[in-house]
Amino acid sequence: MPFTGKLIAVTGAASGIGLATARLLAQRGAALSIADINAEGLGKARTLIESENSPKSHILTTALDVRDSAQVDSWIKRSTDKLGPIYGAANVARVTEKQLSGNPLDAAEWDHIIGTNLTGVMHCVRAQARNASSEGASIVNVSSIVGLTAVPGVGLA
Repeated sequence: MPFTGKLIAVTGAASGIGLATARLLAQRGAALSIADINAEGLGKARTLIESENSPKSHILTTALDVRDSAQVDSWIKRSTDKLGPIYGAANVARVTEKQLSGNPLDAAEWDHIIGTNLTGVMHCVRAQARNASSEGASIVNVSSIVGLTAVPGVGLA
């Protein structure tokens, strides 16, 4: 599917699935707005994506904490002001604390996980949907297999 010049927003783009998604979209010509809480990793992601694509892709980068709805709204506004309406989004940002440690999470860790993995996705979808192309847009939210299968130590709160 050609994405030439169409704005696609990607969270969690500094590494992993988010970075792989951004790289693939850039190869297909998308105008990208990539975001991650890891500003250094995001800069490296941009450099990598630009080095793989000629002519240079249109890429905006934003250091972003998806738990903050004002930051998300500002990111999407800046993106659409510069690159046009949202044609698609991939919300991939996530965190996991004390992975498989078996130790109960404290309240701050719980809030951080839920804020990023659940509430943060809602902030993104809400802002993206409000700024979607009149031709329609697709939004993909990436989650965890932990919601489908038991993993030792993960359910401790």
